[in-house]
Amino acid sequence: MRTAFSSSLPARWLGAAALLFAGGCGGGPAAGLTLEGLAVDEADFSWLALEATLRLAAPRPLQLRLVSLDHTLEVAGRPWLAGDSDGDGDDGFRITADPDDPTRLRLPLGIAQAALQEAQQATRGSDTLPAVLRIAAVLDDGGETVAVDIDHDFGLLALRPPTLAPTGLAVDWQDEDRAWLDLELALDNDMGMAVAVDATDLQISVDGVVVHSGPVAALAALPGATTETVTLRAAVERGQGGGVLAAALDAGEAEVAVTAALVVDTALGPLPHDSAAAAVLRF
Repeated sequence: MRTAFSSSLPARWLGAAALLFAGGCGGGPAAGLTLEGLAVDEADFSWLALEATLRLAAPRPLQLRLVSLDHTLEVAGRPWLAGDSDGDGDDGFRITADPDDPTRLRLPLGIAQAALQEAQQATRGSDTLPAVLRIAAVLDDGGETVAVDIDHDFGLLALRPPTLAPTGLAVDWQDEDRAWLDLELALDNDMGMAVAVDATDLQISVDGVVVHSGPVAALAALPGATTETVTLRAAVERGQGGGVLAAALDAGEAEVAVTAALVVDTALGPLPHDSAAAAVLRF
């Protein structure tokens, strides 16, 4: 049996913790409440969804009432989110602890990656932040009410997208109507995991005029905690932006803006990310 409590890729287990609680006749442990697993349910650069699975088992069939189930998540020593459930009013949730069919309670946790990145700065080259999941449950077996506390330390996945920045620009005129535009881009990967970056669309603007737009396959492969410079070559027709390039050459500098719809291949699979950057470059 699975029961869901609201708090807000393939599963990646992040650890487990357990605590036995006493109840009923016999004086020994009657049932065990276990944090069986903490899994990444969904992840991208904007949202991280975790799922905690609690396992309730007993050496003999036992009727329990889950009076309450509260949880808090701390990240780098700071409270980050909290949730609670008071069962089902005064009656609570009725649960059967069965040795042949353990009950599993599902606890979803949702975290906004952008807010996490603003509040907590992950160490360059690291993919996690120190976190603690605290779970407090109150159960009643009809004769005794027992409080169960579980503290679980783990590394919270801290995804950061690669950044790009224009660093150089050169123009090679083939004739009076056509030029090659060579744009240098610095791509930085702050995470520890290696990533590969493609662009389903990359747009280059010079002084506010779009001079190139199109896909770029295999933009860069970036090991963890590295910055690499790549050069993109694009053909520009005078009637499609070449005029602004000529004017920029005469001026000796131009504002170059790059917007890109990226696909970042990570250890969790390909993740989309929209990136934009601009800089004033001299020729």
